[in-house]
Amino acid sequence: MHMSWWFDNSEGNRYNPDPTQDVVYGPATTDEMANARIYYAPTTKRGIVVGKDMPQDVLETARAAEALRRERADLLDQSQDDFSWLTEDSQ
Repeated sequence: MHMSWWFDNSEGNRYNPDPTQDVVYGPATTDEMANARIYYAPTTKRGIVVGKDMPQDVLETARAAEALRRERADLLDQSQDDFSWLTEDSQ
């Protein structure tokens, strides 16, 4: 795996407000933030083949997760400043 990035701090970059200003890596929106992260999860070979039946436990897990997602979709009312849904799992 390979990732390349570069920072265009030149006068030719119309989005660069000040080409004389040094820009360094950091978390602020005015900083450069390029980074590469790799996330992985170990898996267990299940013998799932496209076009064949899925193992029943995989289907049940997926159906339960989808049902919970649909149930929780109604909890967020974006017209309100209500953040109580952020703590629902800790109750």
